[in-house]
Amino acid sequence: MSSRTTCYVTGCSNPVSRTALFVALDGAVSEVSHCQEHVRNLGMDWVIPTPAAFPRDFSRISYVDCGLSIVSLEYAAERFALVLKTSDAERVFVAQTGYTEACWISYIVERAEYPAPPTHVLLVRILEALGGSLVEATVDSYDFDRNAYRCQLVLEAGGRSMKIASRVSDAVAMAYVVGCPIRVNAAFLGYDYKSRSVS
Repeated sequence: MSSRTTCYVTGCSNPVSRTALFVALDGAVSEVSHCQEHVRNLGMDWVIPTPAAFPRDFSRISYVDCGLSIVSLEYAAERFALVLKTSDAERVFVAQTGYTEACWISYIVERAEYPAPPTHVLLVRILEALGGSLVEATVDSYDFDRNAYRCQLVLEAGGRSMKIASRVSDAVAMAYVVGCPIRVNAAFLGYDYKSRSVS
């Protein structure tokens, strides 16, 4: 990420409050930073279901394919998030994450040069060297006791398929490195507030 410290809005010299990396469908990455006054210009107004609205039974799941769209770093509020969007960009999945995790995913997305590969890239290389592959990542259910999403990495190796439990950030990072689908439980998807008109 850039070391820019002032707002991108022309004529504004306020300090940066939020930086967002936008990932296009073709993989192009753009970075925008705004101060608290102009943060709405980033266009991140979503209506997201709360855990209270989630079903308690996750035995029947309807999945929707999503892709990483935004890595959001809101410094003043110390809030960091990963935003995944459906292919039609009408629905979104937003997962809070830690600062370190958001930074690592940002570096992977920006394809920064390293003296050694980042952890997620290294894990993928090890898996592939052992003859395995990451087929997909899924966001299946929600742990109400820990207030955390439950994710799975679906791996294939030696003619076997297996699932490995994962954090959202690790699932997103590894799926991004490999380019495999990220499938999200439809119950967790929200929408862009501006895309819904109020009649």
